[in-house]
Amino acid sequence: MFSLKFAARYILHRFKAINRHGLHSPFVYRMVDKVIYDYTDKKVYADIQNLNQHDKKLNRVQKLLYRLVHDYAPQHVVLVNQISATEQLIIKTAAPLAPIQAAQSPNGAKADLIILDARQHSQNLYQHFEESLTAIHENSMLLILNIHSNDAAQKAWHRIKAHPQVTVTVDLFWITLVYFRKGQVREDFLIRY
Repeated sequence: MFSLKFAARYILHRFKAINRHGLHSPFVYRMVDKVIYDYTDKKVYADIQNLNQHDKKLNRVQKLLYRLVHDYAPQHVVLVNQISATEQLIIKTAAPLAPIQAAQSPNGAKADLIILDARQHSQNLYQHFEESLTAIHENSMLLILNIHSNDAAQKAWHRIKAHPQVTVTVDLFWITLVYFRKGQVREDFLIRY
């Protein structure tokens, strides 16, 4: 995963990205201030590590995944294709009451949160995105892991951002968020994390 091209993407993202002080959107500012930049150690991180079969501690991106899902409080989650067992455990812990459907595509079932891993299916990522549109509603969030992992995922990301149903994107480099909020001003945010 760590190639020179990937490193260059990361450096460029860090250079262009802003922190909470450059934000004018109250919705995104609250998320950045209260969720993304919440670096407090939480007991739940240790609980997840204890439930996990691996001895590895959660990294900062996995902790962010927990905070984002927990804050969003989805009622129904769709995992498109495979994500790691650790990430599945994080999602189950963050949204304990939400049914989690693992599927090749969302199959039209309405979902509050759809999660894709660009590394797992970068060649057909845009196709999965289009299929996901049948499952979204105005308050749905699409969470994409590893969008900058390779060229195919990067190309799909540019197409996703340009899609007319997408109103807000938040690019944290390791995790990207896509929103479909009607009435929201169309914006793309690069946030330093």
